[in-house]
Amino acid sequence: MADAPSVAHHDRPEVYQYSDGLYPHIPSEQHIVQWVDPEHVVGYQDTEKKPKRVGLRKPKFWLLIVLAIVVVGAVVGGAVGGSLAAIRKATKSSSTSSPKITQITTAFLTTPTPTPAPTPSASESSAASATAYSVLAATAISQLPLPACPTDTATVFHPSHNSSASYKPECYLNFSGNDIMGLIAYSFEDCLDACDRLNYYQEHDLCVIAEFTRNMAYSVGAVGLNCYLKQAVNPQTSKGDDLMSARLCRDAACNSLAG
Repeated sequence: MADAPSVAHHDRPEVYQYSDGLYPHIPSEQHIVQWVDPEHVVGYQDTEKKPKRVGLRKPKFWLLIVLAIVVVGAVVGGAVGGSLAAIRKATKSSSTSSPKITQITTAFLTTPTPTPAPTPSASESSAASATAYSVLAATAISQLPLPACPTDTATVFHPSHNSSASYKPECYLNFSGNDIMGLIAYSFEDCLDACDRLNYYQEHDLCVIAEFTRNMAYSVGAVGLNCYLKQAVNPQTSKGDDLMSARLCRDAACNSLAG
């Protein structure tokens, strides 16, 4: 007797045929399709591997990245905060202390400026002590200083540019006439030097007497000068306390006089 067909029962997924009528070679039988999770199927293996990052799955990998960023940010923030605190402390310390360099600079800046030489007045003391000044107009100076008249008859005058030349003082004497030239002089020494320089450039004793008057404003206003250079001696003389004259000597001891 042949074996009759038997029905085998199982719970594995079955293949269902479906047709919507578009393909006539497939029977259009309606079946209820039941979804079965492949993982619950006996013998099923999932061949698709889930992606991992450095041996870790995605959630754990990104969690570690976030934690690393937080730690690095904390370290950098702490370093920056510490640097700013140190800078503030140094700035505060430098502002409250007194730097020595400021004191040194101040010392140089407070170096006193030399006081300019005063402008000489008409008084003898101002004119005698001034070493550098702006010259006033001759008509603005009423009087100039005179050298003291020597009490010793052996005293002689020497020009500032020629110590070998000698001139005998003639105190308060005015020698009339014989003028070869005149000029404005701010001191008796200037008048005497002018006489000596004239002889030097003329190469002979053209000037034998230098006569100076201290009343500068009056003399200049009247005749335009206060220093007279004379080429000869006039026996007619007059006295004046505002005059100082000097006569050229033929020798150093003034034993012989020129003119």
